[in-house]
Amino acid sequence: MTIKDRRAALEEPYLRWRCERNRLLDAAAFIDDDTAYQLRLSTFLSAMRNMHLALEEFMALSRHERRSSDVQ
Repeated sequence: MTIKDRRAALEEPYLRWRCERNRLLDAAAFIDDDTAYQLRLSTFLSAMRNMHLALEEFMALSRHERRSSDVQ
């Protein structure tokens, strides 16, 4: 695996995390609006869960990269 491939593998979960963070911020901005409260809360919680999953994947890939570079 080339350095470019490794960087791309790490970048994908990070970009997904940023996308979910933006969804989270959008949902949080309107959470006081009673008419869309349930929908916004659902979006907020979904974005939080997806951010967590993307961050876990990013951290796992980062740890794997560190171990790979330590071995070489």
